[in-house]
Amino acid sequence: MSSVAVGRATVGGASGGASGGASGGASAGQDDETVARLRGMIASQLRLEDLQAVVGTLASQQAAGADGAALRDREEKIKAALATSGLIDRLSGQVYDRIRDSKTSKPEQKQHQQQHQHQPQQQQPRQQQEEKYDDLDVKHSIIDETAQHHSRNGATNATGLAAAYAVPRLKRGSMYIRIKIERGKAFVGQEDVQEDPTSRLSVCLCFGDQRFASQPIMSQMEPAFGAECLFELHRKDLVLLADAPRLIHVAVIRTDVAHHRSVVGTAQLEWRKVLYAGTASAVVEVKELSNTQMSTGVLELRFELVPAQLYLLSRDEVEFHIQRDERRDSEANRLFFVYAKQWWSDFLQVRPSHADRLVKLFAHNEMGKKEPVTNFVTPIRSRWIESPRHAARFVSLLGHDKVRSVGESGKMEVWQHLNTVLSAGKGDTHDRALLLCNLFLGFSIDAFVTLGVDKNNLAHAWVTTIDHLGHVSFWESLTGIEYRQTAKHHFRAIGCCFNADSFYANIQASDAADRVDMVFMDAAKWKALSKDAIQSMKRLGAATTTTSSSLSLFRLEPCLLKDTVMQETEMEQGLRQYIGNYREDHNLTTVWDDDLGHLLGQSLWSYELQKLLGPQGVAAAVEDFQAGIKRSIPEGHTFKGFPCQFNHWHTSRAFSTLIKAKPCKEIVQTTGDKVRFAVRVRIFAYPETVVACWVMVGVRFQSLSAS
Repeated sequence: MSSVAVGRATVGGASGGASGGASGGASAGQDDETVARLRGMIASQLRLEDLQAVVGTLASQQAAGADGAALRDREEKIKAALATSGLIDRLSGQVYDRIRDSKTSKPEQKQHQQQHQHQPQQQQPRQQQEEKYDDLDVKHSIIDETAQHHSRNGATNATGLAAAYAVPRLKRGSMYIRIKIERGKAFVGQEDVQEDPTSRLSVCLCFGDQRFASQPIMSQMEPAFGAECLFELHRKDLVLLADAPRLIHVAVIRTDVAHHRSVVGTAQLEWRKVLYAGTASAVVEVKELSNTQMSTGVLELRFELVPAQLYLLSRDEVEFHIQRDERRDSEANRLFFVYAKQWWSDFLQVRPSHADRLVKLFAHNEMGKKEPVTNFVTPIRSRWIESPRHAARFVSLLGHDKVRSVGESGKMEVWQHLNTVLSAGKGDTHDRALLLCNLFLGFSIDAFVTLGVDKNNLAHAWVTTIDHLGHVSFWESLTGIEYRQTAKHHFRAIGCCFNADSFYANIQASDAADRVDMVFMDAAKWKALSKDAIQSMKRLGAATTTTSSSLSLFRLEPCLLKDTVMQETEMEQGLRQYIGNYREDHNLTTVWDDDLGHLLGQSLWSYELQKLLGPQGVAAAVEDFQAGIKRSIPEGHTFKGFPCQFNHWHTSRAFSTLIKAKPCKEIVQTTGDKVRFAVRVRIFAYPETVVACWVMVGVRFQSLSAS
């Protein structure tokens, strides 16, 4: 039904052009213009009957004793609202299309009736009912086509960021905000450099649990991004939307020729003025992470409510909500600081040496403002993370990047937004510990971010979990390894533990990590921060971070790499070519052994399994691989292998790393009799742009002395 309806609309435009002469051309132009208006109407999901009902009700409301001037004033307001919102054009297109369809469908109906005169008379009402909903079918088909078009255009992204995930399928009755990223200014950082062809820029937006990444374009002074996305507003009441203080987070990412990603800068965007303007423009200044006083570029954006609203809020009403939120947050911040100051004084009175422990109540966010550390924690549930151990492995594969404030002491740090960490694919130690704790909380695990020092007496952050039996485990976010508290590990002292709802400072005589009693309910051993005080800051945190009491406020996306097998094959072929060329440069021939390569794949699978489950969980797999090698290697031959794990799938970068490793270089330069080489690649996909890419280069040969 829907495909026929769309086809008929297209045929209607073509038939107008086929009438010939100047009038035919003009008719075709009118039809094209009508279809364009129709598409605009459908994009806003507006129905003529709905508008008639609203306007009719409004026009019929006459207050007792209202004079003609008041009625005329009301009429002028209605007309002005229609004109400024563009509804008249959309409705004109809809009415014109209905008239045209009714005319073009008459011959079809007549022919249809002649062909089916033998059918019973009672089937005619059903036919009329189907024709009645032809317009609705047109709407559904064009909406679906538009959503599919956006998905196809945004499915691939050279930076490794999935640009299509923020373009939702339009849902009838829902309200959206359309954001158009038009252009940027001063993004290279040097006035004498107009463009940088060796890198690309992309803009990543985050609004609650919805995210978007633009297609990457070449770095230049004034990049024309030309991207747009739709974010769903989960409330239809404009007053309730005006009362929601959540901002839009913006991160600009630069990707170089080696596919390394770095953060150009971040910003936060207040979008609520669109609630009184319908459409609005904004100029956003992007600030450097390490120095919020330093501007790294400017973004020009445009907002629009979809569908267009007949009645909007007044400017004074929206500004009242914004200013009220600012006053309320400022007062909550002031009260929390007063409470925290008294809490800290009491903490030091317990034992003066507590001043040397790593107890951090506040951290600097990307905007340079102090936030309670509990505001940086929010549970995350993702269908792409299958278990807590997958979560630990996922976080360990992120890159390491240290961001410090310029001119501050070594203990001053910038705690990044989750959107920044995942868009850049890397973060500092505390950023990764926060992410791991968030994922553990999503699995309903009793998890806490722990701040302390390691064996080198350096400040460190990790995650502590406590099971239902009271067993305590320490998780290193950099490696994904779990340590029992009483076992050997590299954590030396514990200062404090916290999550989204609680904060505990260690007031025990000893802060040794392997001996600290982790029963937080014991007030003689842990000094707790008031839960009411923590909750009072959550509203402030909701405006600047991703904090909320609801689960899954922040969403992880599936891995960008959809076909890992194809990428594995391409990478193996590329590495074979690199190794062959390298040996040829050293006057050596290369022969490949496909059977040996198949066995290497078994080994790579066990290596990844070991990262997930630990050495005890893969003993059988390792034994199977060793037995297979012994069976396949001829007597008198020697086997050598070198495995290496990468967090990317770029062949040239992988070979450059492999050839610099002495064991791998010796394998590649192997000489002897019956030398046979093998290379195997296994890619394990995790959410976002994270992968575990295992490469193993092997060789079997008969040494000259043995022959």
